[in-house]
Amino acid sequence: MLHVVQLGELPPIIRSRVLLEFFESLPAQALLAPRRLSPDQRYVLKNLVERDGKARSEAIFSLGYWAAFRVSDVSWLTVDNCHIGPKVGWVRVGHKGGKGRDIGLLNEARRPLHEYLRDGGRETEIPYAFASQRSERLTEAGIHHWLRTLKKRATKDEWELVSDVAFHDLRHAMHKDEYPGVVIVGEDAHPF
Repeated sequence: MLHVVQLGELPPIIRSRVLLEFFESLPAQALLAPRRLSPDQRYVLKNLVERDGKARSEAIFSLGYWAAFRVSDVSWLTVDNCHIGPKVGWVRVGHKGGKGRDIGLLNEARRPLHEYLRDGGRETEIPYAFASQRSERLTEAGIHHWLRTLKKRATKDEWELVSDVAFHDLRHAMHKDEYPGVVIVGEDAHPF
């Protein structure tokens, strides 16, 4: 007769052995390299943003694409942490644990953010750079929704190229041939 026992009822030494055997029985998963977008995918995404014609869309896209921002970096970016001018700019990102990273922005990322913050139609009393209709901060889910909505405007041929692109893929999209003056090293590297 089979007797069923809850894992918590087992002595700690037996419990750890059972868990070890279980995890060792799982198949190994291959480590995946960061996804690189093809030149066609990059072209389609840039064109979708351009066709959208909104300063907010261009700023969000450029921060992901040109500055390699995480979706949380965009979501939690405050106006006070944006040190942007017409010619130069840098931002402080990183809301978790109070650790911040200063990131110098390429012109391709700085210009759209500067234009959006200056006259992109945002409410000036809100502390966050990007707000939603319901909140003073555009959430991570809101950014993913923005990208899904943008991709829905693609033609059938464009859709086939970008349907599975996520915001995180933008971090790895900038190609060295596209901007030869930038050297990116390490997993967490940014253009500057």
